[in-house]
Amino acid sequence: MLGYLFAAASSWSMSLAVQALALGADAVLLGRPVMFGLALDGQKGVERILELLKRELELAMVLAGCSSLQDIRKDLVMEYPASML
Repeated sequence: MLGYLFAAASSWSMSLAVQALALGADAVLLGRPVMFGLALDGQKGVERILELLKRELELAMVLAGCSSLQDIRKDLVMEYPASML
């Protein structure tokens, strides 16, 4: 059976969304920030939040050396030994 993995971003930074995608998430859900934008300024607030999240995602991808979503790979995420946590 084919399954899908979704990660809830809530108030995460988009760098964490990139990590979730690298680790196998098929999508990242953005409910809470969108609702904050809606409460703040209606449709204009939602549009502003989505633009900010898009810019942050683009920056996180550039910093990771990814020019497209397809470039996000598992080897971008480093596993820390328990002794470093």
